[in-house]
Amino acid sequence: MDSRRQCPKGRKGYHHGDLKRSLIDGARAMIEERGDWSFSMRELAARIGVSPMAAYSHFADKQALLAAVAAEGFDELSSKTRAAADAEADPQRGMFELGLAYITFGVDNPARYRLMFGATFAVDPPAELRAACDGAYSSLTDQIEKRYPHSRSTQAERDVHALSAWSTVHGYTMLMIDRPSHRLDRHVASRTDILNMAEALLAEGKGGLQLTDDHRARPDADDTGS
Repeated sequence: MDSRRQCPKGRKGYHHGDLKRSLIDGARAMIEERGDWSFSMRELAARIGVSPMAAYSHFADKQALLAAVAAEGFDELSSKTRAAADAEADPQRGMFELGLAYITFGVDNPARYRLMFGATFAVDPPAELRAACDGAYSSLTDQIEKRYPHSRSTQAERDVHALSAWSTVHGYTMLMIDRPSHRLDRHVASRTDILNMAEALLAEGKGGLQLTDDHRARPDADDTGS
């Protein structure tokens, strides 16, 4: 009989080398399922099939893990908004599509969005999270630079445009997620309603994302009454 100690087999769901990824993915899944991040590290460890101690091999505590989830959320938001804007040659149309992509991300990922922008990391956020948030903001400011070049505006003016645009999309997104008034349900009862209202907001609003008449879709002949 071989007297050498046999290495214990890993629990189901864990593969050597991907524990950090499994922890982040597991945390994200639990946040999306529960709508909050009240789970414990022990619960997360059980979900992905590792010991509670193993869950701390990559993250000092739960706060560090949540910061990693939030950072990836900002990276995803940045990627989606930048792609939406870059797909449009016209800067003004790019701003509109960026705003719509931003709102879509938020309403499709409400719990993660709350985590990203909530008070969890209000004090001394980790450098990784701060960098990811800055990257998402850069997607907006880069488009502002295209729409308002240096030759036509000051940096202060571009900063105001950026803050105004972000306030518009963030405020609308949070309203749709939290629904502070039941009256909102009269007009935005479904995801389709939310995005249709978002298009109207971005087309008509004063947040630096609106379209001029030249950029809006022209009505069909049947809609003109002629």
